[in-house]
This record gives sequence, C-alpha cells and structure tokens, in this order.
Amino acid sequence: MKPEQRIDDLVTRLNEANAKYRLGEPSGMTDREFDAQLKELYSLEQQHPEFAREDSPTRRIGIEPLTGLTRVKHSVPMLSIENAYTYQEIEKFLDHTKATSYTLEHKVDGVALSVIYEDGRFVQALTRGDGIEGDDVTHNAKTIQGIPHGLDRDSTDSTFPPERYEIRGEVYMPNSAFQQWNVGGRYANPRNATAGAIRLLNPAECAKRPLRFIAHSAVTHDDIIVRQDQFLEMCRWYGFETATYPDLVGNQTCYDDQTLRKFFQTQYGTEEELKRIGDMDFETDGMVIKVNSFAQQREIGGTSVGPKWQIAYKIEKYEGQTILQGVDWPVGKTGVLTPVGRLAPVEIDGTTVSNVTIHNLDIIRSLGLRLNDTIIVKKAGKIIPAIDSVVSHSEDGSSQEIVPPETCPSCGEPVIIEKEADTGTVVRCINGQCPAQVAFRILFYTSRKAVDMSGLGEHVITWFVDEGRIEDFVDLYGLTIEDFLKAPRIGKTVAKKLVDAVQSRKTPPLDKFLIGLAISGVGEGTTKRLTKVYSTLDEIEIADCDDLAQIPDIGKVTAQSIIYFFNSDHWAILKHKMNMFGVCPAEKAKAETLEFQPLAGQTIVVTGTLTHYKRDEIETVIEQHGGKTLDSVSKKTSFVLAGVKAGSKLAKAQSLGIPVIDEDEFVRRITGA
Repeated sequence: MKPEQRIDDLVTRLNEANAKYRLGEPSGMTDREFDAQLKELYSLEQQHPEFAREDSPTRRIGIEPLTGLTRVKHSVPMLSIENAYTYQEIEKFLDHTKATSYTLEHKVDGVALSVIYEDGRFVQALTRGDGIEGDDVTHNAKTIQGIPHGLDRDSTDSTFPPERYEIRGEVYMPNSAFQQWNVGGRYANPRNATAGAIRLLNPAECAKRPLRFIAHSAVTHDDIIVRQDQFLEMCRWYGFETATYPDLVGNQTCYDDQTLRKFFQTQYGTEEELKRIGDMDFETDGMVIKVNSFAQQREIGGTSVGPKWQIAYKIEKYEGQTILQGVDWPVGKTGVLTPVGRLAPVEIDGTTVSNVTIHNLDIIRSLGLRLNDTIIVKKAGKIIPAIDSVVSHSEDGSSQEIVPPETCPSCGEPVIIEKEADTGTVVRCINGQCPAQVAFRILFYTSRKAVDMSGLGEHVITWFVDEGRIEDFVDLYGLTIEDFLKAPRIGKTVAKKLVDAVQSRKTPPLDKFLIGLAISGVGEGTTKRLTKVYSTLDEIEIADCDDLAQIPDIGKVTAQSIIYFFNSDHWAILKHKMNMFGVCPAEKAKAETLEFQPLAGQTIVVTGTLTHYKRDEIETVIEQHGGKTLDSVSKKTSFVLAGVKAGSKLAKAQSLGIPVIDEDEFVRRITGA
C-alpha cells in the first residue's frame, strides 16, 4: 500500500476507534493494536509530511462535540500519555529523564475531566474532547462526589490557591458501586456507564449515577507547590481522591530511580501484584510514572502529542481475538436461560477459552453482538473471561442476529422475555417443574457454598431427576445405597460414601441451609445478617415484614421475598418432608457478650488474610467485645483491621483517612494490654 493510502487508512481507523472509546463504546481494537498503529502513523507522517492530514490523531486527541453541550477551548491542551509495555521501555524512559525522584500513580480507566477554580470557587468542568476543545459539563460535575465546590485559602499563605487553578483527573464509577447500580446489565463495564453519565444534559439524572473523581495533575503551578507529591498531598487535604501507589519503600509517595527499576523488574506484573491491583475498587490499566519535580518536568518538555516527563506502564490485558460461532441457552435454577457463547478456541493467559457467558440480552444488544462476529475476549487479570467488544462483523456476510429460543431446551414449554431488577432482560422458563431447574436447585443445595454434600455431582442428580426419583433437595435424604447403585458409574463403595455424605447433613448450619434454599434476593450477605438476629429457622419463619426490613441492608423487597417463600405451598411441602426425614438446621449459637467492651459503639471492617483468626471467628470476637462488623468502608467506619494482601478496602480507608490497624494492635485493644 502506498504511504498516502496507508496514512489515510490509519487516520480513519484510529479516529473511529478514538470516537467510540470517548463515547464509552467498544473501540474494536486492543490497546496494544491502537498504540502500534498510532506509532506507525506518526512514523509515516515524519517520512512523508506532505501526506499528513489535519484530522490525524497525532495532532488531535478525541472526538467531535456532542449535540446539546457547549464546546470550550482548553487553556492548555489535554494531551495523551505515552504507553510502555515492556520493562526495556521503562528503562529507556528512566535513562532519558534522569530525575532525582518520581511518583507512581494508578492509571484510572475513566473519563478525563478538567476542573477549574477561580478565587477558590468551582466554576467550570471540561471533558477532554479533541484535546484542544472540550465539552462543558459543569452542570454534571457539580453532582460528582470528590469534586469540592470550593478551595479554602491556605491560612499560612493567602496567595494559594492561585486566582485560577485548573485540576485535571478522571471521572470513574467504583466497581462495587457499578455492580449495585447497573441493575439490568445495561452497561458492559464501569467506563461505558461513566462516559454516558458525564454527557447527560439533565444533572438530576447524572446525580443518580455513583460517579467519583480522582485528581492527577494541575495545569499551572506556583512557588508553593513545586513537586507532584506535594500536589497530591494538597489534593487529599482539599478532599480530592488520588490514585497514588502506596508504599513501595517505607511510607513514601515518591521514589528514586533504583527503587522503581527494582519494583518493575521483580514485582510488577507478578500474579500477587496483579491480584493486588485487581482488588482496587476502580478499573485500572497500568501505572503512570511521573518526574516529581515540576522544574525538571519543564526542562524535559514534550511533543505536540504528550509530555516526555511521564509514561504509562500498561498492564498486559489477558485478551484474545476470536470468532463467536454460536450461542447456547442452558437453564439455571431460577428458570433463566443464560446465553453462553461458543467460540473458536483461543489461547488466553495459558488456557484455552472455548465458551464465555454473555449473561443477558442487554449485553448482546449493547455490544451489537451477532453470530460469526470477530470479537475480543478479555480476562483483564481476572479468572472468568468475558466478551469485551466486537471487532467486526463477518466479511462474507454470514453474521446473523442472535435470536433466543421460543421454548425451553429442557422441558419444551414456552419461554417469556422479561426485564428483571437484578438480572436485566432475560429469557425465562416459567415451568417450575422443568427438569433442568429442579436439578440445578438440588445441585445448588448440595454445593460447598450451601450445605456441602461432597461427591454429589451434576450427572448423579440429573439422573435421579430424569428418573423421577427426586423432586427437591429433601428427597435426597430418602435415598438408599440401593438407589445410588442404580445410577450410572456408581459402585457400592461410592454409593455408601454418598449416602453417608447426605445423612451427615441432616442438621446443617442455619446460614448454609438458608443459602441452599435459594430464596430470591437472599445470598451469603443476607443470611449472615439474618442469623445475627435470629438463631433458629422457626424464628425466621414467623418473622414479619417490618421486623425483617429493619435488619441492616435487607430492606423491604428482600423482606417480602423471604415472607413469600416461607408462606408458599412449596415450602409447606418441603417442611413436611423435612419432618419425615428428620432434617432440621442447627440452632446458631449466639456470641457470648463479655463484660469488657472496648469496642462498644464502634463499626469495624475486616480485610485481607488474618494470622490468628478465621473470618467468622474475628466477627464473633468483635461482637463479643461490643463492636459491629460491616462489609464496606465509609466515613462512619471506626477503623479497618487489615491482614495480609488487603486490597480495595484498605485503599479506600486510606483515601478517607480512616484509621487502619493490624492484628497485633487489635489484640492489644481487646485485651487492654
């Protein structure tokens, strides 16, 4: 291909990918592919400047304005950060900059925003836009948590902050908040949701989104703040969140050349480090290394694309490109037919991926997914692969719409399509006696997550259901050795072990039994809270809606679900059978309340792996000493007890200034030593 044609081709591709990315849509390229093509374009433009285009992404960064938002020119262009994928590239950066110290910050995968203050008062917020001009989204930024509406003057120096102060950062949606807010699965990931929210025309709608802001840089500086680590400290003092990477050495926020080299040589990219990064409560795709001194930054300078004094060391996304060959629709325990994509086998992170769960119809629609599409599948440091984006539809015209079945593949009954609060738009079999549903409900009851009847696999339970021998989990308790011997591939020794496993679970722990019932909306967290208030199944059965709804984090909807289940004909049948076979969950012993109450009135969050206590043991100890455990960190948290490999909860506590203690300090507090 001639240079002029190749330049045109690259400009078109990269601009299209850029536009999709800024809108929160799948770009159709991996980060590495985008960067490689951008570098190729830059090289061609240097060799053939006569063919360079004004709309080249090497000159412009981003997209055209959206309808309804005002376009405003940036005081200083919002430029890109150069990416590195190998340690050799980091070495080259460090050799080139030769700085006295550097800062290290997480590269938050959000939406870039510039926040402007005049005389300490928040007056404007602009998106990156094309890097030269951005969209004015002040009306939405005022609703975002983490953007102060005013910056008070420093009592020691009335000249700070300056008359005009422009702070830049990323708007993002915490992973935990995204999971709770993304009811119905409308968005594939937090960034898509953030990109859509920041450009809403109605600020009341934006306020409903759990958005946050992380500050990472300032446009102008003065004689007071002369280093990046000082700037980040100032941001935290004013109430901004930062993404500083914590404590490589001691309690530092900036590091020398050798410390960084050692970290990136020996630690970054290891399984343990990726796990630590993956536990953060925001999406991150790398680390940003910055020269710490602003004076040295100015000396090093930059190009028209971006500064040379910072670089992003990108995390290698575990991803692969493949073809969606088909979609199956297996039936789950609640009757939902969950689409599962069949892929042309692709190697990702040392494993061959042939299937991927698509979850619901909303995901299919948001991705624009069709059969025979070329797609990108990502693990992104996590275990379960997912479809990230569509690269292209089939070139031979064989792409087809994904159409859900009209009848259940298990029982043949008609299915319905409905919008559900928790799972989005789903296909559901409403036949409660559907063999697949019955088998999955029983299998779930026997799982380790519930009562844990070891050895009872899917093939055994499915066989008994298909034979009409069992209709629910209670029927398992009536099976004999002779019954098991009739099942395929079951000998006498195995049959006896299976009977023993079932009979040993006639009095399962109350919380595990409740999980096994698979009541709608009642998972591990809810059962934990229920069994803190009620110690027997009988107490839960007779509890009324108001009593249940007063339990923290349960609410009226879940309370009604519990009431409905225990007043149903289905439960009456189960209870009758349980009495026949002598099945009754064990009473939960209440934690002994001690006279010495050093934790009275305190709320504590436990994170990481503890040395001296198991998780349920530490919760009991905290309750015995008057405290209360919570699952998430907030401003009301008294302190965080952090063990080994503490992740996002520790980071959030540090960002909020919540006290963090280790096990030794915890023991001293409860013993008075």
